[in-house]
Amino acid sequence: VLLNVICAGGCLATAYSIFEMIIMKDKVPGYRCEVSFSNANFFGVAVMMVILICAYKVVRRVKYSYVYYFIAAFNAIGLCLSGSMSLWIIGAIGIVLLLILNHDYKLLLVFLGVAVLALLLVILVPQFSPRINQLGPTTNNRVKIWLFAIEQIKEAPILGRGFFSYKHLYNTLSPTRPEIYKAALAHNFLLDCLLCHGFVGTTLIGIYMGIFVKKAFACHEKLKKCGKTYFNTVFAAATLAAIACYGLIDTTFIWVQTGMISLFIISGVGVDE
Repeated sequence: VLLNVICAGGCLATAYSIFEMIIMKDKVPGYRCEVSFSNANFFGVAVMMVILICAYKVVRRVKYSYVYYFIAAFNAIGLCLSGSMSLWIIGAIGIVLLLILNHDYKLLLVFLGVAVLALLLVILVPQFSPRINQLGPTTNNRVKIWLFAIEQIKEAPILGRGFFSYKHLYNTLSPTRPEIYKAALAHNFLLDCLLCHGFVGTTLIGIYMGIFVKKAFACHEKLKKCGKTYFNTVFAAATLAAIACYGLIDTTFIWVQTGMISLFIISGVGVDE
């Protein structure tokens, strides 16, 4: 039921983003919709998670599964309006892993076919991806963030500087160092953990995640041996893999809105349906 509520919330957010774009497109060239989120990337992550939930529902062959095709397509509009380029790739990785882990190779071939057609459309008609020409500057900004994060990690490598360190450091040092790129987080899970919590905190987080993954595999194998369904475990694994991939370039899953969706999905590990 709660997954359906999240899907409904995604539709409402997308509908609002359409209204937002109509108002702002002429006032701010290249505007990216944020809705009620901190910035456009957070909104993009939320609607991408809704699309992953729809894929999970389709794979499960739930009743009225065609509704989830519509919800996914509608939320894809929200993803477009968020202006995030990388989230399309991350969403595709999550869906591909979900289909592979569920051995749904027929649906996988259909999805890959659609993905190839979409890629060709973007290449042949660049207007469908207006921010593609910003790939170079965006990458350069990421590198600036990472280099500053590494510099500050060296200053406090053991225990770090506390949560949201990048934002606080930017606010403190940017008046005298204008070359520092403005951001709330370090745009990389590992760098952000090291910057905020140091090697000690990052090691503890790593140990906890290792224990969780080990238990997830144990739950999966137990359900499989008992002949029970394990859609939830597979869905959580695909979601975690997508989050890990996105964590290489951004950390927008570490937030109240997006983080709660992720935690709710992962909490289904080991649940028999």
